[in-house]
Amino acid sequence: MGFIVPSFLWMLSLTAMIVVFYLFRKQFDKTQVPSTFLWNQVIEEWQASKWWRKLQQNLLFYLQLLFVILIVIALARPFVVTDKMSGETGAVVLDTSATMSAGKDETKFERAKKEVLDLIDDLGDEQSLTMVTAGAVPELIFANETDKRKMKSLVGDLSVTYEEENMTESVSLAASYIAGQQGSIYIFSDDVEENEVSDVQSQVVVRNIGEEVENLSLLTFGVKNNQATATVKNNTQESSSISVGIYSNEKKVIETKKHVVEAGESYTFRFDELPEHRYYKAHIEEDDDYAIDNTQYAFSNVDVTPEIYFAGDVSPFIKRAFTLLGYDPITLTSENGSFSYPEREDAIYVLSGVKKANWPEKGGVLLFSPVAEGSTDYHVKKKIKLETKLTGSDRPVLKYVNMEDVYLQSAYPISIDLDHIVKSGGVPVLLSGDFEGKQMMVASFDINDSDWPLHPGFPIFVQNTIQSLSKTQTTLGTYVPGHTMELPFSSSTKVAVIEDSNGTTVKELTDDWSLEVPYQPDMYTIIEERSDGFSERNFVVGIPSSEWSPQVNESFSSGEESGPAAKSGIVEWWHVFAGVGLLILLIEWEVHRRGNAI
Repeated sequence: MGFIVPSFLWMLSLTAMIVVFYLFRKQFDKTQVPSTFLWNQVIEEWQASKWWRKLQQNLLFYLQLLFVILIVIALARPFVVTDKMSGETGAVVLDTSATMSAGKDETKFERAKKEVLDLIDDLGDEQSLTMVTAGAVPELIFANETDKRKMKSLVGDLSVTYEEENMTESVSLAASYIAGQQGSIYIFSDDVEENEVSDVQSQVVVRNIGEEVENLSLLTFGVKNNQATATVKNNTQESSSISVGIYSNEKKVIETKKHVVEAGESYTFRFDELPEHRYYKAHIEEDDDYAIDNTQYAFSNVDVTPEIYFAGDVSPFIKRAFTLLGYDPITLTSENGSFSYPEREDAIYVLSGVKKANWPEKGGVLLFSPVAEGSTDYHVKKKIKLETKLTGSDRPVLKYVNMEDVYLQSAYPISIDLDHIVKSGGVPVLLSGDFEGKQMMVASFDINDSDWPLHPGFPIFVQNTIQSLSKTQTTLGTYVPGHTMELPFSSSTKVAVIEDSNGTTVKELTDDWSLEVPYQPDMYTIIEERSDGFSERNFVVGIPSSEWSPQVNESFSSGEESGPAAKSGIVEWWHVFAGVGLLILLIEWEVHRRGNAI
C-alpha cells in the first residue's frame, strides 16, 4: 500500500499530544476524610505502576487516538496496487466463439464476463481500457474508455456469436490501441496457446477459463433416398449410452435409437425408410456440458430440378459440365438471331454470343461471350488481352473454386450494374446480381480463351451458379454464423422475412442480394410474399468444425509491459478510512455522553 499525499502523515504527531494530555492532566475533587493513613499505600502503588498502565482504563483515550490515526491516513489518500491491471491503459480481448458457451453450472463466457467486470472495477481513477471481441472479424466494443458504468453496460450486452475466433487479428487490433503507452493486453478465452501471441510486443496476460467438460458430439448427419446416418462421438472419460432422435420439419419424432459408446470412441447410427419431409433434424437426447453440438440438420433430396435451356453458340465444354452434373439441357434454335423462350420464371437460360435485345424476359441467366454493343445501362467493348492473374471475392458461388490457378487470355470490358466477383486487375470477368428483374451471372469472356473447363472447380462453379439462379430451389445450404450469403429475390417479391425453427421472425429482408446470416445455430426459413403467392426457402446456420470439441489450456502471461517505466494501476482506499473514522467518532460521543450521565 502507498500514499498519494504522504505529506499529511506528519499530522500523526497529534497522537503524541493526546498521550501527553492524558499523562499529565490533573483531576482532583476536594473531599474531607477522617485520616490519610489508608491512602498512603494506594498512592505509593499508583506511583510505582508503569506509565502505560495508567491509561488502560480510559476508553475515551483509545477512541480519540484511533480517530486521529484514521483521519490522518484518509487525508494521505492511501492506495493499493491492483493485481489485475497495471499501467496507464490496457486492452481486453474477449473470445465469443462457440466453445465459450460450454460449461456445467455456468458457461465459460459468463465467467469471462464476470472477470472482465472485476477488471473494470479495479481500474484506477486515471486508467483507461479498450475492449475487442474475437469473432471471425474482430469487433471494437470501446476504446480508451474511462467511464466504468458505460464499460460495464457494454460488456453486459455481449453474447456468444458461435463463430470461429480470429485471435491473431483481434490481439493485433487491441495492441494498436495501447501502442506507445504503458499497458498490457488481457485475453479471456479457453484455448489460447503461447505461440498465438508470441509476436505481440506488449505484455499479454491470458486467462484460459474453465475445465474439461462432459461432451457428446453429433459429428455428421446426412439424408439420401429416405435413409439417414448420424455419427456421434463420446468425448467423456467414461462409456455412455447415447440416444439419437430424428425429427421432421414439423418437429415430430420420426425414430429414436440408442447405443453404448465407449469413452473417446465414435458410433454411426443408421435410419431407414424415413417418411418424405423437406428437411430433418438429428438430436442427441442426453444432456451434456456443451449443448450446441448436439443438433444437426439435413435437407432431403426432393428439390425440383430446374429446366436448363441453351441459346446461342454454347461451348461443348459448358454442355459437358451440365451433363456431368446430371442435367438434361434443352437447346433452343434461333430465327433471325432471336429465340423462342418458354418464358418460365423457374428456368435457367445459358446464353453465349446473344445480344441483349434477344435475352429472355424471365428466369435466371448465365451469359458467356457477351456481344460488343452499347446502351445506357449495358455496354460491352471489343475483346482485350489480360495481363494480370484472376482474383476472386468471397462469394458462395465461388466456394471450392480457385480462380487464381485459372488462365484467361482475354476478355470483353463490360459495363453493367452487377457485382464484380472475379477480376483481372481492373477488368471484371465474372459478374452477378439482379439486372432488369432477372438474376444473372455474366462471364465476360469466351470459354475457349481459358483453361477453366480443365480445372475441377469449373463444374462446381456451374452447380453453384444453378443453385444461385434457381427459383425452384427450396434449400439454400449450410452457413457458419455471421457469414454473408447471396439471396436472389424474385421480381414479384413484396415482403420477405427470416424465421427460426420456432416460427419467430428474426429479421425483415430487403431486395439486397447480400444477407448476413444469424449467429445463433438453427434452421431458418426465408418466407417471401409474392404477387402470385408465398414461397419458402430454408438454410442452416451451424458452428464451424473447429468448434465441435471444446479444449482447455493453462493460463499464462508473456512479454513485458509496453511503453515507458512501469506505473502500476492503483485503487484508492481513503473513503474506507474516513468512513471508519466517522464511526469511531460516533462511538466516542456515545461513551462521553454515558460518562457524563453517570
